Amino acid sequence: MDEDILEGWRTHYTTQPANLISELRGAFKFRNWLAHGRYWTPKLGRKYDFAYVQLIGESIVSRFPFVA
Repeated sequence: MDEDILEGWRTHYTTQPANLISELRGAFKFRNWLAHGRYWTPKLGRKYDFAYVQLIGESIVSRFPFVA
């Protein structure tokens, strides 16, 4: 489900940096690795910590026009 949403964002909001969506995808992979017991070796490409994931989240919230 998250892949469908992220792909929709990537195709619909072409003015937003594509690397921001890629970073969010990587953070979700890290989250899934943590949440599902860390029983496989993740291929993340970078180290994630709370501050970096928070920065990604704040960037998404500030750059995408969320409408209720």
